[in-house]
Amino acid sequence: MASPINNDSSSLFGQLLDERGIVIGRTDTPSAIYGYTSPHAYEKEEKRRAAVKMFRHIINFTNKYKILRGMISYGTLWPCGCLIEQTMIEKKTFRTYDWMKCLRFSLFGFFFMGPTIYVWIRLAGVMWPRTDIKSSLCKAITEQTAYDPMAISSFLFFMTLMEGNSYAQARQEVSDKFLDAYKVGVIYWPCVQTVNFAFVPARNQVVFTSFFSMCWTTFLAYVKFLQLHPTVDVDHHAMDIHFLEM
Repeated sequence: MASPINNDSSSLFGQLLDERGIVIGRTDTPSAIYGYTSPHAYEKEEKRRAAVKMFRHIINFTNKYKILRGMISYGTLWPCGCLIEQTMIEKKTFRTYDWMKCLRFSLFGFFFMGPTIYVWIRLAGVMWPRTDIKSSLCKAITEQTAYDPMAISSFLFFMTLMEGNSYAQARQEVSDKFLDAYKVGVIYWPCVQTVNFAFVPARNQVVFTSFFSMCWTTFLAYVKFLQLHPTVDVDHHAMDIHFLEM
């Protein structure tokens, strides 16, 4: 059985000897000092500590720069909405997913939606600092008449450009699809944001909104898909591009 030898000079140098006096390790290594049974166990623990430390740094960084919370949330959840649409509507699988389309959604969510919704929520908090129902309704209505039209138009415009289409085609995309998408948003977003502004703490409002934005993104991806394919067979029933017109 290996054990540190304390009655000779070798222990002064931190050497670990076996019963025959052969040096098999050191008593001054981290694994010996902290009681690990092997260097492998020590290395595993060090990797775990490094991962925890890095995670804490990320949390502290996002707490310091709160805008990153929304950017990361939107950059992650928007491509998820795109994948949901591809799975449910286009009947694609992992092998046939359009990953470039997901990347475009992620870039738009990270660089546009995250920062703009963060600025809007901060501005709304200054304009209506209270969290009662009346103030929440004012925020939701103002968002629907000011922010949402800009966000929907920007989505249609920039996503079309990122697909490699021309400026004229991007403008036509907005002209053709904006009204249908906005009519749905008029009902959807006031309900979401009234709950958000009334009951969710300010520090978590962007994250809360980003989750429901994933559902909204799934709808937008659906509208975008219909624009690219005027008629599509889903469960053997033809769906017209003007399905939103009541």
